[in-house]
This record gives sequence, C-alpha cells and structure tokens, in this order.
Amino acid sequence: MRRRLAAVLADLAPGTPTVLISHGDAIRSALAHLLGQSMTDTPWVEVQNGAVARYGSGEVGWLAQLGLEGR
Repeated sequence: MRRRLAAVLADLAPGTPTVLISHGDAIRSALAHLLGQSMTDTPWVEVQNGAVARYGSGEVGWLAQLGLEGR
C-alpha cells in the first residue's frame, strides 16, 4: 500500500492544492511517507471520519478532526 501511495504522491504537482480522500490506514501510511518516517516510527494518529489533514512545508496539521483540533 505504501509503495502505491508513494507513486500517487510523487505524481502530484508541487505547490498545487490537491485533495486526496481515503481510509485511516492509507492516510497514516501517506503521512508517514510524506514525513520520511517508517510506519513503526510514526506516532499513531486516530483518523476520525471526516478528518481533514493539511500537509505543507514538511509538517502535518489537522484542519478538522473531532476532538483533536489544535494538536
């Protein structure tokens, strides 16, 4: 799964806003890849239904996630 996600992420145009929609495990895998971390080194993130993550400048921020705003 991570290799497939890495291929999708590599095809995205840098600097172009892009929306990707997926399930929790795929989102966690994509975030680990973007942060250059292994799945075992990446802290667990509970991805709630409807959660919105923003990745930019090497950082991940949650724009909307039930109970986790501001983390």
